[in-house]
Amino acid sequence: MNKMRMIGCSGFVAAAMMLATIPAARAGTPGSGEPSSPETRNSKPETPAPAPAPGSGSGSGNTEATAPAAKPKMDAASTKALQAMSDYYAKAQTIAVQAKIDASINIVGQPAQKSTGTVRYRIQRPDKYHIQFTGDKEDGQAISDGKTITTYVQQAGQYTQMPVDPATVFQHPMMGLLLNGALVATKPLDAITKDLTSATYIGAEKVGDADCHHLKMSDTEGEVDLWIGNGDQPLVHKAVVDQSRGLAATGYAGSVIIHIAYTDWRIGQPIDAGAFRFDPPADAKKVQQFGAGAQSDLEGKPAPDFTLNALDGKTVKLSDLKGKVVILDFWATWCGPCRMAMPIIDKVAKQFADQGVQLYAVNLRESPDQIKAFLKEQNLRVNVLLDSEGKVGNDYQANAIPQTVIIDRDGVVRTVHVGLLPNLEQALTDELKALTAKAQP
Repeated sequence: MNKMRMIGCSGFVAAAMMLATIPAARAGTPGSGEPSSPETRNSKPETPAPAPAPGSGSGSGNTEATAPAAKPKMDAASTKALQAMSDYYAKAQTIAVQAKIDASINIVGQPAQKSTGTVRYRIQRPDKYHIQFTGDKEDGQAISDGKTITTYVQQAGQYTQMPVDPATVFQHPMMGLLLNGALVATKPLDAITKDLTSATYIGAEKVGDADCHHLKMSDTEGEVDLWIGNGDQPLVHKAVVDQSRGLAATGYAGSVIIHIAYTDWRIGQPIDAGAFRFDPPADAKKVQQFGAGAQSDLEGKPAPDFTLNALDGKTVKLSDLKGKVVILDFWATWCGPCRMAMPIIDKVAKQFADQGVQLYAVNLRESPDQIKAFLKEQNLRVNVLLDSEGKVGNDYQANAIPQTVIIDRDGVVRTVHVGLLPNLEQALTDELKALTAKAQP
């Protein structure tokens, strides 16, 4: 199975692009990565040498704690419509809906790509769901029975399983189509407005036979036009997602437009308990990550050596770290799956820090100012290395990100993960336990 790639920065895009194969920008399954190959990007000037980060004297590239996010600019009518919608969904014990996706990706220098798909949701609070997704090239399911989350991809004949974490149970990538999972959050309005910069009421319009409020919402990555029912059932009927702004931040020129039509809403209706049970097909194989068996060319070989500047201005040479277990997390601030994966990787790495595990987040082609702003916003304190020209990323075949590389104490690559694994925390924990069981020199 090929490495999976996708384009786009939000949960909308992550979910939509799971349903199609796009050359040089593939999104297949929950575990997809975003394209990072320099051959498909516009050229960028060399990033200047970074200055020391404020308050970071330890070589970690840390930043100070994040300040509270600024409140979005929302007019009274949009606030009222979003509040009514939020209150309606927050009271629902069960939610079912079908979302039909029509995505169009146009990147300068590449053929225009279109993809369609359908996702059927059956959700029962607080921790159960059945998501059936059908796309141009990928079909499968994501199921939570309250104890285990299973993600199955039919074409691969593979499935992954991970224990339910009550805090993140509804953060499966396929929840992205439900306003980035906000519709199933405990407080939908807070989840919707968390990253918004503005929301504007456009007017009253019809979607089919439904009278709707038309809102336009913006964040740093793009815009979402949203149509919410007007009346006793303020359901979401339609969304148009424009992620062209996020695309431009990657260095690409072009557009990413996703149309989502929501039909067959069923709120508060019973869902058969069998919907939340996964019975694996006879030929399905349980794996730690999708594509298992398609080993990276790097695994089992000496890790390519490099010397890079850290965000704090210090220099890190990989070969100097022999005797340590090293995690390299190739990422960028614009990459949605990267933003989701980094806190998980950082959490696991810190649990093994006293056993000689060191994490380095290798940023691809972004300026120190961009990186510092992101870390401050996310309140992350990680070691960041600056791969300003993408050379190290090329050496490690990081043509899709996030890519996580684990190197043993002898400097040999042991594992390469491409994309955001559904069971990332457990997979990393198991791998680091095995590598740290060997006594330190």
